[in-house]
Amino acid sequence: MGVLVAYQAFELQNGLLGLLAGLFVFQALANAACCGTSACNTTPRKQNIDKTVDVEFEEIKGR
Repeated sequence: MGVLVAYQAFELQNGLLGLLAGLFVFQALANAACCGTSACNTTPRKQNIDKTVDVEFEEIKGR
């Protein structure tokens, strides 16, 4: 994406678009995202596979 935006910035001679392209290329090369503080990470949920739960059902008769 960064290379395509950089090409368009060069063709249109647009400096602001070139800065945006530089940001995209930097993020790709540095393997960085917009949230650099790892704020986007979530902790995986703990799964209790070993435990089984007995469910009780009550039959309801209709008219």
